Amino acid sequence: MIELREIRKELRRLTGLSFPPTEMEGWTELAKVLQRRCSTMNQVHQVLDRWLDTEENVPKPSQLGSLCADIAASDHPILPEPCDVCAPEGLWRYVERLDKTGEIVCCAARCTCARGCQLAAMDAKRAMEEAAKTRKQPVLMKAVRLEELG
Repeated sequence: MIELREIRKELRRLTGLSFPPTEMEGWTELAKVLQRRCSTMNQVHQVLDRWLDTEENVPKPSQLGSLCADIAASDHPILPEPCDVCAPEGLWRYVERLDKTGEIVCCAARCTCARGCQLAAMDAKRAMEEAAKTRKQPVLMKAVRLEELG
């Protein structure tokens, strides 16, 4: 998660626009919207750049949230070029591994080049996010006295 302090530094770029928040809570709310909606400081910077290019007033939280969604939709990671092993697609390389019975099997794995490592990191991040979504909360048991059990 992005630090709120870092986002506040970026928000200072909006102080020259018309109708800025008069209370600190207003700036904090804008920072919280950016913190919730943006995944990187680069995305925060892009959102504020786009706002400064097109608007004269400080955004409302809802306007900032909409712009974050627009920027996120067009913000795809730039991957390095595939190496000779995983080219032309740059997604997988084929390796030989031993299965449980000791037989050699051919399977696909992420390449060890820069592109493959970045894709593997994206896979791991996605897997962690999915696991967090499906994780169940522990059930709290009520303490019961032995006399109540009978």
